[in-house]
Amino acid sequence: MNFEFLRGLTGLGHVYVNCCNAEKLALTMPVQSVFTSRKGAEVLAKFIYMAALNQEIKQMTFNDILRDDVFRRYVNSSEIMKAFHHIRTSGNMAVHEEGYEAPAKEAITVLQDLHYVTGEVARMMGLIDKYPKFNRRIDAYPDEKYIEDSEIEKKAQKMFLEYVEKYDAQVERERFYKRKVDKLKEDFLEASSPFKIDWKPGIIHSHETIEFKNKLLHSETVQVIQDHFGFMGMQTVRFLQGELEEDRVYNFNCELTVYGEDGYTTTDLGEFMHGVLFDLPEAEGFKIVTFYEGPNFDPGKNNGEREFFENAIEKINRDEVFVYKIYERLDISGEAWCGKYENGEWVNLADQYNPDIINKSFKGGWESNQLHLAIIMDNEKYPEIFSALNDVTRMYFSDQDLICLEDFREDGDDSSLLIGVDWDTDNLQEIQSYLDDLNAVLAPILNECDGDCEGSWYLNDEPFGVATWVWTPDGFRIVGTEM
Repeated sequence: MNFEFLRGLTGLGHVYVNCCNAEKLALTMPVQSVFTSRKGAEVLAKFIYMAALNQEIKQMTFNDILRDDVFRRYVNSSEIMKAFHHIRTSGNMAVHEEGYEAPAKEAITVLQDLHYVTGEVARMMGLIDKYPKFNRRIDAYPDEKYIEDSEIEKKAQKMFLEYVEKYDAQVERERFYKRKVDKLKEDFLEASSPFKIDWKPGIIHSHETIEFKNKLLHSETVQVIQDHFGFMGMQTVRFLQGELEEDRVYNFNCELTVYGEDGYTTTDLGEFMHGVLFDLPEAEGFKIVTFYEGPNFDPGKNNGEREFFENAIEKINRDEVFVYKIYERLDISGEAWCGKYENGEWVNLADQYNPDIINKSFKGGWESNQLHLAIIMDNEKYPEIFSALNDVTRMYFSDQDLICLEDFREDGDDSSLLIGVDWDTDNLQEIQSYLDDLNAVLAPILNECDGDCEGSWYLNDEPFGVATWVWTPDGFRIVGTEM
């Protein structure tokens, strides 16, 4: 049976009966199995909570414990928390929803979550080093009876008192996570390249997404992905442990979604690293989303040094079907770049530009980059029109925004309306409104003018995108595309 590893474990062994009863009922009485799994998970949660506090507690509901910061910090795993919540909600449906009939498949899935949380907690609390993989091909026990367990509080207290006689839960947890981090480092060095790294001046903001909707076809493909995303994760582990002598800003957020029957989504750094190193080769597909803010990388050109991922993906076999998207911005220069790699080549985003982009709203808004706008016209012939264009510009921009413009005017620039301005916005319609006002002023002489536009706007979050302004026969216009 799946829960034999619990038998005799200090403290935790007392939940063995609940788990075994749930397993034996799964095929013949799935509703009772789900409810029994919930009871087992509740006892386990109360035990963990007391161990984390190192004291007995008054009666608390299962839900209150799962939402308590003490419990969440001790567990420190989004996957364990997700499993606990699934067991709880499924068990509640089995108890409270009239006519609820849990299929055996659901009972086994709940049982698998129970197996996972008991195994991980046993490891975390120093009781075992590993536990067996869950076997979904469980046997039927037609003679098994549902065991009523109304002593949840007493059982959890007994488990806690037995455990604290021999163990310190906080010490064991710290040992567990240290071993986990050390193992991640060891696994990473075995699975990937031991890159060297140098920092360049300045901070870079990098948002990346890569998605394979099907299983990888070539083993070398996963190496490319591990070399990059595993490297980023491992640098973050080293930074958090104080191994990187870096006093500048450093942030790394990651999300891994593995597709398939046993798929999952995690934002936990340790689980992300483990998934990148071990789950990607056999996954039915996956998606990685990351955000990095920190010192810019200097990949160099020598062997053993890290190259830019946007160069590395071009080496992936063209048989592989995937989409890669990136947005990067340098703090010092404000220089930004947005790219999409699909069907074995970089997409020419400009070919996809259209004006419909202004009617869409996106999470996070648009960041701008060194905007420049000029109108080439006969200023001496139409001084009142050029003056009106500047009046429109002053309605939208402050004197501070236009300081650089005055310097250029003194140097003889008589065409620019904007120089080196940033204009971040939640909706590009705001930019188009400014351009529409300019176009209205230009309407009488439009066929005698020419526009000069530089600079872009970028969506720095999914779905990523780029927009720019252009001169058309009808005047200035915003165009762009999401990726």
